[in-house]
Amino acid sequence: MRISPRSCPAPIFAPFAEGNTVKAIVVSGCDLTRKQIDKVCADVEVQAGMKPYWFKVDENGELAGGVAKFLQDKKAALTETLGLKPGCLVGAGRQEGRGAEDRRRYAKDARRGGSRPYG
Repeated sequence: MRISPRSCPAPIFAPFAEGNTVKAIVVSGCDLTRKQIDKVCADVEVQAGMKPYWFKVDENGELAGGVAKFLQDKKAALTETLGLKPGCLVGAGRQEGRGAEDRRRYAKDARRGGSRPYG
């Protein structure tokens, strides 16, 4: 999902700044506590080398937790695009404008037996 800075609340939340691509995973029927979600996010950050962001859809259909306050104006679009229902957990990560280029370079270096010099 590409995020336009004009549609984000000011000031722009950095992960959703222009040039970034935000990728999301939806987990239906999630009953994890905030503490459990934070633990999963910490593990993802260590393994992936990037900070994950999250929000839940509460029993009333409202966005809650994590970065929900930055996404309230996008609730309808997110609900439709991701098929959100109460009980869904959404994990998201940003890919900076150069992220794809770095991954391609890493893949090319790895094929040559090189190591990963970036991030």
